Amino acid sequence: MATTLFTTYRAPVNSFPTGQRDIGMHKAGRYSGFDLLQSGGALNLILSHTDKVSKTSSTNTTMPVFGSILFKSGIVAHVEDNINLVIETNSGNTMDRNDIIIAENIYQETQGGTPITFSIVKGPINSASIPTVPNPSTQIVLGVLKIAANGFQFSDITYTPSYPALPGDMTYEVLATIINSTVAVPPASTTVEGKTRYATPTEAKAKVLGNAALTPSSLADYQATTTFTGLVRRATSANINGGTSDLNNDELYITPALLQLFKGDLQTYIQQIINNSLPGQATTTVPGIMRIANPQELAARSSMSVALAPGHLPSLSATSASPGLVRSTLEDLTTQGVPTLLPDVGTVTPAGLRHLGLGAVKVVEGSVITTSPDGTKGPNDWPFNRFTVNPPVGYTIEDLVSFSPSPYFMSFKADTVNGSVLFINWRRSGTGAFGFIEGTANCSNNNAQAAQMIKYIALFIKTSS
Repeated sequence: MATTLFTTYRAPVNSFPTGQRDIGMHKAGRYSGFDLLQSGGALNLILSHTDKVSKTSSTNTTMPVFGSILFKSGIVAHVEDNINLVIETNSGNTMDRNDIIIAENIYQETQGGTPITFSIVKGPINSASIPTVPNPSTQIVLGVLKIAANGFQFSDITYTPSYPALPGDMTYEVLATIINSTVAVPPASTTVEGKTRYATPTEAKAKVLGNAALTPSSLADYQATTTFTGLVRRATSANINGGTSDLNNDELYITPALLQLFKGDLQTYIQQIINNSLPGQATTTVPGIMRIANPQELAARSSMSVALAPGHLPSLSATSASPGLVRSTLEDLTTQGVPTLLPDVGTVTPAGLRHLGLGAVKVVEGSVITTSPDGTKGPNDWPFNRFTVNPPVGYTIEDLVSFSPSPYFMSFKADTVNGSVLFINWRRSGTGAFGFIEGTANCSNNNAQAAQMIKYIALFIKTSS
Protein backbone atom coordinates (compact mmCIF):
# COMPACT_ATOMS: atom_id res chain seq x y z
CA MET A 1 0.00 0.00 0.00
CA ALA A 2 1.40 3.41 -1.00
CA THR A 3 -0.28 5.25 1.92
CA THR A 4 0.42 4.10 5.47
CA LEU A 5 -1.74 5.25 8.38
CA PHE A 6 -0.04 4.88 11.75
CA THR A 7 -2.49 3.54 14.35
CA THR A 8 -2.62 0.70 16.88
CA TYR A 9 -3.07 -2.51 14.93
CA ARG A 10 -6.38 -4.28 15.65
CA ALA A 11 -7.21 -1.85 18.42
CA PRO A 12 -9.60 0.58 16.75
CA VAL A 13 -11.19 1.55 20.05
CA ASN A 14 -7.88 2.62 21.56
CA SER A 15 -6.20 3.97 18.41
CA PHE A 16 -7.56 7.52 18.64
CA PRO A 17 -6.06 8.42 22.05
CA THR A 18 -2.86 6.61 21.08
CA GLY A 19 -2.51 8.75 17.92
CA GLN A 20 -3.32 11.99 19.72
CA ARG A 21 -0.30 11.59 21.96
CA ASP A 22 1.75 13.45 19.31
CA ILE A 23 -0.64 16.44 19.22
CA GLY A 24 0.77 19.01 21.57
CA MET A 25 4.28 17.74 20.97
CA HIS A 26 3.92 18.61 17.30
CA LYS A 27 1.46 20.82 15.47
CA ALA A 28 -0.68 19.48 12.65
CA GLY A 29 0.61 20.37 9.16
CA ARG A 30 2.91 19.43 6.29
CA TYR A 31 6.29 18.16 7.42
CA SER A 32 7.94 17.05 4.17
CA GLY A 33 7.20 16.40 0.51
CA PHE A 34 4.32 17.85 -1.52
CA ASP A 35 6.94 20.38 -2.72
CA LEU A 36 7.31 19.63 -6.43
CA LEU A 37 4.65 20.89 -8.88
CA GLN A 38 4.66 19.72 -12.52
CA SER A 39 2.39 20.20 -15.51
CA GLY A 40 0.03 17.39 -16.48
CA GLY A 41 -1.05 19.19 -19.66
CA ALA A 42 -3.37 22.18 -20.03
CA LEU A 43 -4.37 23.15 -16.47
CA ASN A 44 -3.77 19.65 -15.04
CA LEU A 45 -1.25 19.64 -12.16
CA ILE A 46 0.91 16.89 -10.69
CA LEU A 47 2.04 17.39 -7.08
CA SER A 48 4.91 15.12 -5.98
CA HIS A 49 7.81 14.97 -3.52
CA THR A 50 11.55 15.64 -3.39
CA ASP A 51 14.03 13.50 -1.46
CA LYS A 52 14.77 15.97 1.31
CA VAL A 53 13.52 13.37 3.82
CA SER A 54 14.04 9.61 3.30
CA LYS A 55 13.27 6.42 5.23
CA THR A 56 14.49 2.80 5.31
CA SER A 57 12.32 -0.31 4.88
CA SER A 58 12.29 -3.35 7.17
CA THR A 59 14.71 -4.95 4.78
CA ASN A 60 17.14 -2.06 5.27
CA THR A 61 16.63 -0.57 1.79
CA THR A 62 15.80 3.04 0.98
CA MET A 63 12.13 3.49 0.30
CA PRO A 64 10.64 5.76 -2.41
CA VAL A 65 10.34 9.51 -1.76
CA PHE A 66 7.24 10.49 0.15
CA GLY A 67 5.39 13.36 1.77
CA SER A 68 4.46 13.40 5.45
CA ILE A 69 1.42 15.01 7.11
CA LEU A 70 0.24 15.18 10.73
CA PHE A 71 -3.53 15.70 11.07
CA LYS A 72 -5.18 17.20 14.16
CA SER A 73 -6.69 13.82 14.93
CA GLY A 74 -3.16 12.51 15.53
CA ILE A 75 -3.10 10.53 12.27
CA VAL A 76 0.33 10.56 10.59
CA ALA A 77 0.33 9.92 6.83
CA HIS A 78 3.25 9.07 4.53
CA VAL A 79 2.16 9.57 0.92
CA GLU A 80 4.33 8.20 -1.90
CA ASP A 81 1.85 8.65 -4.75
CA ASN A 82 1.72 11.69 -7.02
CA ILE A 83 -1.34 13.88 -6.51
CA ASN A 84 -3.33 14.82 -9.65
CA LEU A 85 -5.21 18.14 -9.51
CA VAL A 86 -7.03 20.49 -11.92
CA ILE A 87 -6.87 24.27 -11.53
CA GLU A 88 -9.25 26.86 -12.99
CA THR A 89 -8.04 29.54 -15.41
CA ASN A 90 -7.65 33.19 -14.29
CA SER A 91 -8.45 34.66 -17.74
CA GLY A 92 -10.32 37.94 -17.67
CA ASN A 93 -9.14 38.86 -14.18
CA THR A 94 -6.90 41.88 -13.76
CA MET A 95 -5.23 40.71 -10.56
CA ASP A 96 -3.32 37.62 -9.42
CA ARG A 97 -5.42 34.92 -7.74
CA ASN A 98 -4.29 32.73 -4.83
CA ASP A 99 -5.61 29.16 -4.47
CA ILE A 100 -4.62 26.63 -1.78
CA ILE A 101 -4.01 22.87 -2.01
CA ILE A 102 -5.49 21.00 0.96
CA ALA A 103 -5.27 17.40 2.25
CA GLU A 104 -8.26 16.11 4.24
CA ASN A 105 -8.65 13.04 6.52
CA ILE A 106 -11.89 12.34 8.40
CA TYR A 107 -11.18 10.07 11.34
CA GLN A 108 -13.29 6.96 11.74
CA GLU A 109 -12.85 4.08 14.08
CA THR A 110 -12.08 1.55 11.40
CA GLN A 111 -9.13 -0.69 10.85
CA GLY A 112 -6.57 0.88 8.52
CA GLY A 113 -8.17 4.34 8.81
CA THR A 114 -9.92 6.35 6.14
CA PRO A 115 -8.31 7.55 2.87
CA ILE A 116 -6.88 11.06 2.38
CA THR A 117 -8.45 13.32 -0.22
CA PHE A 118 -6.65 16.19 -2.01
CA SER A 119 -8.31 19.23 -3.58
CA ILE A 120 -7.85 22.91 -4.55
CA VAL A 121 -9.74 25.71 -2.82
CA LYS A 122 -10.16 28.57 -5.30
CA GLY A 123 -9.32 32.07 -4.06
CA PRO A 124 -11.46 35.20 -4.56
CA ILE A 125 -11.53 36.92 -7.99
CA ASN A 126 -9.53 40.14 -8.45
CA SER A 127 -8.11 39.90 -4.95
CA ALA A 128 -4.65 39.00 -3.68
CA SER A 129 -6.01 37.45 -0.45
CA ILE A 130 -5.49 33.76 0.36
CA PRO A 131 -8.69 31.74 0.90
CA THR A 132 -9.48 30.29 4.32
CA VAL A 133 -9.49 26.56 5.03
CA PRO A 134 -13.10 25.32 4.82
CA ASN A 135 -12.75 22.73 7.66
CA PRO A 136 -9.63 23.37 9.79
CA SER A 137 -10.35 20.37 12.06
CA THR A 138 -9.83 17.84 9.26
CA GLN A 139 -7.95 19.72 6.52
CA ILE A 140 -4.25 20.67 6.21
CA VAL A 141 -2.86 23.32 3.78
CA LEU A 142 -0.05 21.82 1.69
CA GLY A 143 0.80 25.00 -0.28
CA VAL A 144 -0.38 28.09 -2.17
CA LEU A 145 -0.91 28.35 -5.94
CA LYS A 146 -0.51 31.88 -7.33
CA ILE A 147 -2.08 32.33 -10.78
CA ALA A 148 -1.01 35.49 -12.63
CA ALA A 149 -3.56 38.02 -13.85
CA ASN A 150 -5.23 36.67 -17.01
CA GLY A 151 -3.27 33.43 -16.47
CA PHE A 152 -4.46 30.42 -18.42
CA GLN A 153 -1.46 28.05 -18.63
CA PHE A 154 1.03 26.26 -16.40
CA SER A 155 3.76 28.91 -16.86
CA ASP A 156 1.41 31.45 -15.23
CA ILE A 157 1.39 29.46 -11.95
CA THR A 158 3.77 29.88 -9.02
CA TYR A 159 3.63 27.23 -6.25
CA THR A 160 4.86 27.81 -2.68
CA PRO A 161 4.74 24.84 -0.24
CA SER A 162 3.59 25.53 3.32
CA TYR A 163 6.29 25.91 5.95
CA PRO A 164 6.88 22.72 7.94
CA ALA A 165 5.18 22.86 11.34
CA LEU A 166 7.39 23.63 14.37
CA PRO A 167 7.24 21.56 17.60
CA GLY A 168 5.00 22.52 20.53
CA ASP A 169 3.62 26.05 20.49
CA MET A 170 6.68 27.37 18.71
CA THR A 171 5.97 29.75 15.80
CA TYR A 172 8.31 31.14 13.23
CA GLU A 173 7.83 34.60 14.73
CA VAL A 174 8.89 33.34 18.16
CA LEU A 175 11.80 31.44 16.60
CA ALA A 176 12.97 34.64 14.87
CA THR A 177 12.81 36.51 18.18
CA ILE A 178 14.87 33.82 19.89
CA ILE A 179 17.46 33.88 17.11
CA ASN A 180 17.70 37.66 17.15
CA SER A 181 18.11 37.72 20.95
CA THR A 182 20.68 34.94 21.10
CA VAL A 183 22.67 35.46 17.93
CA ALA A 184 24.67 38.68 17.83
CA VAL A 185 24.32 39.98 14.27
CA PRO A 186 26.49 43.04 13.66
CA PRO A 187 25.20 46.03 11.69
CA ALA A 188 25.82 45.69 7.96
CA SER A 189 28.60 47.77 6.45
CA THR A 190 30.63 47.86 3.26
CA THR A 191 32.87 45.11 4.68
CA VAL A 192 30.57 43.19 7.07
CA GLU A 193 27.36 41.30 6.33
CA GLY A 194 24.80 42.01 9.00
CA LYS A 195 21.57 43.67 10.04
CA THR A 196 20.12 46.59 8.21
CA ARG A 197 16.85 48.45 7.95
CA TYR A 198 14.74 49.99 5.22
CA ALA A 199 15.93 53.36 4.00
CA THR A 200 13.44 56.21 4.16
CA PRO A 201 12.73 58.19 0.95
CA THR A 202 14.75 61.08 2.42
CA GLU A 203 17.75 58.83 3.09
CA ALA A 204 17.49 57.29 -0.36
CA LYS A 205 17.53 60.68 -2.10
CA ALA A 206 20.37 61.92 0.13
CA LYS A 207 22.57 59.13 -1.31
CA VAL A 208 24.37 58.70 2.01
CA LEU A 209 26.30 55.46 2.51
CA GLY A 210 24.82 54.28 5.82
CA ASN A 211 23.17 51.29 7.44
CA ALA A 212 19.90 51.47 5.52
CA ALA A 213 18.93 49.38 2.49
CA LEU A 214 16.90 50.34 -0.56
CA THR A 215 13.64 48.51 -1.27
CA PRO A 216 11.48 48.43 -4.41
CA SER A 217 9.37 51.11 -2.73
CA SER A 218 12.49 53.27 -2.26
CA LEU A 219 13.29 52.97 -5.95
CA ALA A 220 9.87 54.40 -6.81
CA ASP A 221 10.95 57.61 -5.05
CA TYR A 222 14.35 57.54 -6.75
CA GLN A 223 13.23 58.59 -10.23
CA ALA A 224 15.44 61.12 -12.00
CA THR A 225 14.13 64.67 -12.45
CA THR A 226 15.56 67.88 -13.86
CA THR A 227 17.06 68.64 -10.44
CA PHE A 228 17.74 65.13 -9.06
CA THR A 229 20.08 62.47 -10.43
CA GLY A 230 18.24 59.14 -10.15
CA LEU A 231 16.83 56.18 -12.02
CA VAL A 232 15.61 56.31 -15.61
CA ARG A 233 14.39 53.62 -17.94
CA ARG A 234 15.36 52.92 -21.52
CA ALA A 235 13.07 54.46 -24.10
CA THR A 236 11.31 52.27 -26.63
CA SER A 237 10.61 52.94 -30.29
CA ALA A 238 7.04 53.77 -29.26
CA ASN A 239 8.38 56.53 -26.97
CA ILE A 240 10.38 58.00 -29.85
CA ASN A 241 7.29 58.08 -32.08
CA GLY A 242 4.98 59.08 -29.25
CA GLY A 243 5.23 62.80 -29.84
CA THR A 244 6.45 65.75 -27.80
CA SER A 245 5.23 64.45 -24.42
CA ASP A 246 7.42 61.34 -24.63
CA LEU A 247 10.43 63.19 -26.01
CA ASN A 248 10.21 65.61 -23.07
CA ASN A 249 10.04 62.74 -20.55
CA ASP A 250 12.92 63.09 -18.06
CA GLU A 251 12.44 59.48 -16.89
CA LEU A 252 13.62 57.96 -20.20
CA TYR A 253 17.03 57.57 -21.79
CA ILE A 254 17.86 56.93 -25.43
CA THR A 255 20.43 54.38 -26.62
CA PRO A 256 22.72 54.88 -29.64
CA ALA A 257 20.71 52.22 -31.48
CA LEU A 258 17.50 54.24 -31.06
CA LEU A 259 19.27 57.41 -32.16
CA GLN A 260 20.40 55.70 -35.34
CA LEU A 261 16.99 54.13 -35.96
CA PHE A 262 15.09 57.39 -35.57
CA LYS A 263 17.78 59.82 -36.67
CA GLY A 264 15.52 61.58 -39.16
CA ASP A 265 12.63 62.02 -36.72
CA LEU A 266 14.95 63.37 -34.04
CA GLN A 267 16.60 65.81 -36.42
CA THR A 268 13.19 67.16 -37.43
CA TYR A 269 12.08 67.46 -33.82
CA ILE A 270 15.33 69.11 -32.72
CA GLN A 271 15.09 71.59 -35.59
CA GLN A 272 11.54 72.44 -34.48
CA ILE A 273 12.78 73.06 -30.95
CA ILE A 274 15.57 75.31 -32.26
CA ASN A 275 13.17 77.24 -34.49
CA ASN A 276 10.71 77.71 -31.64
CA SER A 277 13.50 78.87 -29.35
CA LEU A 278 14.87 81.53 -31.72
CA PRO A 279 13.78 85.16 -31.24
CA GLY A 280 11.72 86.97 -33.83
CA GLN A 281 12.96 89.23 -36.58
CA ALA A 282 15.00 92.21 -35.42
CA THR A 283 13.46 95.68 -35.70
CA THR A 284 14.65 99.16 -34.82
CA THR A 285 13.26 98.67 -31.30
CA VAL A 286 13.37 94.88 -30.68
CA PRO A 287 16.53 92.69 -30.78
CA GLY A 288 16.14 89.57 -32.92
CA ILE A 289 17.54 87.58 -35.81
CA MET A 290 18.67 88.91 -39.19
CA ARG A 291 20.22 87.46 -42.31
CA ILE A 292 23.32 88.70 -44.12
CA ALA A 293 22.72 91.26 -46.89
CA ASN A 294 23.21 90.15 -50.49
CA PRO A 295 25.17 92.32 -53.01
CA GLN A 296 22.01 93.94 -54.41
CA GLU A 297 20.75 94.93 -50.95
CA LEU A 298 24.22 96.19 -50.06
CA ALA A 299 24.35 98.40 -53.16
CA ALA A 300 20.83 99.76 -52.56
CA ARG A 301 21.65 100.60 -48.94
CA SER A 302 17.97 100.90 -48.11
CA SER A 303 17.02 97.64 -46.33
CA MET A 304 16.84 97.63 -42.52
CA SER A 305 16.04 93.91 -42.22
CA VAL A 306 19.48 92.55 -43.21
CA ALA A 307 22.86 92.68 -41.50
CA LEU A 308 26.34 93.60 -42.70
CA ALA A 309 29.29 91.22 -42.43
CA PRO A 310 32.99 92.18 -42.14
CA GLY A 311 33.47 91.11 -45.76
CA HIS A 312 31.04 93.84 -46.84
CA LEU A 313 33.17 96.70 -45.51
CA PRO A 314 35.56 97.02 -48.50
CA SER A 315 32.51 97.55 -50.73
CA LEU A 316 31.17 100.40 -48.59
CA SER A 317 33.82 103.07 -49.34
CA ALA A 318 32.40 106.54 -49.76
CA THR A 319 32.45 108.13 -53.21
CA SER A 320 31.36 111.49 -54.57
CA ALA A 321 28.13 109.79 -55.66
CA SER A 322 27.43 107.51 -52.71
CA PRO A 323 27.93 107.93 -48.96
CA GLY A 324 30.01 105.26 -47.25
CA LEU A 325 33.05 104.51 -45.16
CA VAL A 326 36.19 106.64 -45.23
CA ARG A 327 39.62 106.21 -43.71
CA SER A 328 42.03 108.73 -42.23
CA THR A 329 45.82 108.45 -41.97
CA LEU A 330 48.47 111.11 -41.59
CA GLU A 331 50.08 109.93 -44.81
CA ASP A 332 46.95 111.01 -46.72
CA LEU A 333 47.35 114.58 -45.48
CA THR A 334 50.81 115.42 -46.73
CA THR A 335 52.90 114.66 -49.77
CA GLN A 336 56.58 115.06 -48.98
CA GLY A 337 55.65 117.32 -46.10
CA VAL A 338 53.33 119.52 -48.18
CA PRO A 339 49.61 119.51 -47.20
CA THR A 340 47.49 117.92 -49.87
CA LEU A 341 43.78 117.08 -50.36
CA LEU A 342 42.68 113.60 -51.52
CA PRO A 343 38.91 113.77 -52.17
CA ASP A 344 36.79 110.60 -51.94
CA VAL A 345 39.62 108.72 -50.22
CA GLY A 346 40.02 109.88 -46.64
CA THR A 347 38.76 112.28 -44.06
CA VAL A 348 40.46 114.67 -41.68
CA THR A 349 40.33 114.09 -37.93
CA PRO A 350 41.32 116.50 -35.14
CA ALA A 351 44.64 114.67 -35.01
CA GLY A 352 45.04 115.32 -38.73
CA LEU A 353 44.38 119.03 -38.25
CA ARG A 354 47.06 119.15 -35.59
CA HIS A 355 49.40 117.31 -37.95
CA LEU A 356 48.79 120.08 -40.51
CA GLY A 357 49.17 122.83 -37.96
CA LEU A 358 45.47 123.62 -38.20
CA GLY A 359 44.55 122.94 -34.63
CA ALA A 360 42.53 125.19 -32.33
CA VAL A 361 44.01 128.73 -32.32
CA LYS A 362 44.30 130.86 -29.17
CA VAL A 363 45.55 134.50 -29.10
CA VAL A 364 46.25 135.98 -25.69
CA GLU A 365 47.47 139.42 -24.68
CA GLY A 366 48.34 141.08 -21.39
CA SER A 367 50.93 142.84 -19.31
CA VAL A 368 53.37 141.71 -16.64
CA ILE A 369 55.65 143.41 -14.04
CA THR A 370 59.28 142.39 -13.89
CA THR A 371 60.88 141.12 -10.68
CA SER A 372 64.42 141.10 -9.25
CA PRO A 373 65.48 144.51 -10.66
CA ASP A 374 69.19 145.08 -11.13
CA GLY A 375 71.36 147.30 -13.27
CA THR A 376 73.93 146.76 -15.97
CA LYS A 377 72.61 143.45 -17.28
CA GLY A 378 72.59 141.87 -20.70
CA PRO A 379 69.84 140.19 -22.79
CA ASN A 380 70.56 136.70 -21.36
CA ASP A 381 70.75 137.60 -17.69
CA TRP A 382 67.53 135.68 -17.01
CA PRO A 383 67.37 135.90 -13.24
CA PHE A 384 67.21 139.70 -13.28
CA ASN A 385 64.43 142.06 -14.30
CA ARG A 386 62.55 138.84 -14.98
CA PHE A 387 58.94 138.15 -16.05
CA THR A 388 56.91 134.93 -16.83
CA VAL A 389 53.74 134.18 -18.81
CA ASN A 390 51.80 130.85 -18.53
CA PRO A 391 49.96 129.21 -21.48
CA PRO A 392 46.16 129.57 -21.42
CA VAL A 393 44.04 126.76 -20.01
CA GLY A 394 44.01 123.70 -22.30
CA TYR A 395 47.30 124.60 -24.02
CA THR A 396 50.93 123.77 -23.31
CA ILE A 397 54.21 125.50 -24.02
CA GLU A 398 54.57 123.22 -27.05
CA ASP A 399 51.46 124.92 -28.58
CA LEU A 400 53.18 128.37 -28.52
CA VAL A 401 53.71 129.64 -32.06
CA SER A 402 54.87 133.23 -31.43
CA PHE A 403 55.35 135.65 -28.53
CA SER A 404 55.78 139.42 -28.94
CA PRO A 405 56.72 141.50 -25.84
CA SER A 406 57.06 145.33 -25.82
CA PRO A 407 57.85 147.90 -23.07
CA TYR A 408 54.88 149.70 -21.55
CA PHE A 409 56.81 151.83 -19.08
CA MET A 410 60.42 151.81 -17.86
CA SER A 411 61.76 153.16 -14.58
CA PHE A 412 65.32 154.50 -14.26
CA LYS A 413 66.97 155.89 -11.12
CA ALA A 414 69.01 158.45 -13.12
CA ASP A 415 69.51 159.84 -16.55
CA THR A 416 70.60 157.32 -19.13
CA VAL A 417 73.72 158.05 -21.04
CA ASN A 418 74.26 158.00 -24.76
CA GLY A 419 74.79 154.47 -25.94
CA SER A 420 72.61 152.76 -23.27
CA VAL A 421 70.62 149.78 -24.65
CA LEU A 422 67.33 148.29 -23.38
CA PHE A 423 67.08 144.52 -23.95
CA ILE A 424 63.73 142.62 -23.94
CA ASN A 425 64.27 138.90 -24.55
CA TRP A 426 62.16 135.68 -23.99
CA ARG A 427 62.41 131.89 -24.19
CA ARG A 428 60.37 128.71 -23.62
CA SER A 429 61.03 127.11 -20.28
CA GLY A 430 59.90 123.63 -19.15
CA THR A 431 57.64 121.17 -21.00
CA GLY A 432 54.01 120.08 -21.06
CA ALA A 433 51.80 121.29 -18.22
CA PHE A 434 54.86 122.69 -16.42
CA GLY A 435 56.09 124.80 -19.37
CA PHE A 436 55.92 128.61 -19.43
CA ILE A 437 57.34 131.74 -21.18
CA GLU A 438 60.32 133.28 -19.41
CA GLY A 439 61.48 136.82 -20.26
CA THR A 440 63.88 139.56 -19.13
CA ALA A 441 63.97 143.41 -19.59
CA ASN A 442 67.53 144.61 -18.86
CA CYS A 443 69.41 147.89 -19.49
CA SER A 444 73.07 148.07 -20.34
CA ASN A 445 73.77 150.82 -17.77
CA ASN A 446 73.27 150.78 -14.07
CA ASN A 447 70.13 152.90 -14.01
CA ALA A 448 67.44 150.21 -14.62
CA GLN A 449 67.08 149.11 -11.02
CA ALA A 450 63.23 149.43 -10.74
CA ALA A 451 60.33 147.22 -11.86
CA GLN A 452 59.32 147.46 -15.52
CA MET A 453 55.92 146.76 -17.13
CA ILE A 454 55.92 144.69 -20.28
CA LYS A 455 52.98 144.39 -22.71
CA TYR A 456 52.74 141.14 -24.78
CA ILE A 457 50.69 139.27 -27.36
CA ALA A 458 51.02 135.45 -27.80
CA LEU A 459 49.70 132.99 -30.42
CA PHE A 460 48.94 129.34 -29.47
CA ILE A 461 47.83 126.64 -31.94
CA LYS A 462 46.72 123.27 -30.51
CA THR A 463 49.14 120.66 -31.79
CA SER A 464 49.07 118.16 -28.84
CA SER A 465 46.26 115.96 -27.52
